[in-house]
Amino acid sequence: MSEDMEKILRNSLDAVDRGRRWATLGVAALFVATVVLLFTAFHAVPAGEPGASKILFVVSAALMLFIACCTAAVMFHVTRMTKAVLRAVELTRKG
Repeated sequence: MSEDMEKILRNSLDAVDRGRRWATLGVAALFVATVVLLFTAFHAVPAGEPGASKILFVVSAALMLFIACCTAAVMFHVTRMTKAVLRAVELTRKG
């Protein structure tokens, strides 16, 4: 493999690594936002109040949304990573 092809492959892999870091940062920010939402929801209504069941519903919905967003982030990252690596491999074969 020529040096130019290795450089192209290295740049593609570096781009994938940068994308992974941004995805990790996004999931961490989403996690922190969910924790803040849950903390606020649990402390908004004291136990035994009539609104406690509504708070439980909101908390369940927030957790489902968090799981869905994390799944979407993983799917997006895997797709992007695979495309970048396959594109780099294709470039090395053409050269």
